[in-house]
Amino acid sequence: MIGFIRKVFLDKKGSAVMLAGLLFAVVMFTFAMYILEYKILLTVRDKIDDAIVGAQLAAFGTADKEKLSYGKIVLPETSARNVFEVYLAANLEGIAAGPISVDEFIIYNPGDYPTTCPRGHQITETTIHCVVTVPVKRPVFKGLLGETLNITIHRDSDSIFLN
Repeated sequence: MIGFIRKVFLDKKGSAVMLAGLLFAVVMFTFAMYILEYKILLTVRDKIDDAIVGAQLAAFGTADKEKLSYGKIVLPETSARNVFEVYLAANLEGIAAGPISVDEFIIYNPGDYPTTCPRGHQITETTIHCVVTVPVKRPVFKGLLGETLNITIHRDSDSIFLN
């Protein structure tokens, strides 16, 4: 095989075609690896989003029971955030490659809406607004583009599903 390749390049017959083919193969391989990493990171992003929604649902469990019996959902700020952070850490245990950062956490209770969240989403119900940044390991291009990558997700979960 090596003798054949040496013969082709020494004869210079078809060497341009071979070189172009080799270059094309390298470019296509790199593109395929980029697509693979992109699809894996989309799946990881969806898992992180599901973990955030699950933590927000757990935080809705801290609603004031007395006001809930009258049809109003009111969330206490401190206990809802504590429950959210505990469940978020548990949900992201195998995914996060470092410390999780809760960049924004706002609870909109009755009297706070109608309004818009800092990211422009309309708020019309009791809502938990959060922006979370999670570092994840790079699946394919580790050495080339760094070991980790930050994924930031904005999620507003409202109480409309509880009615």
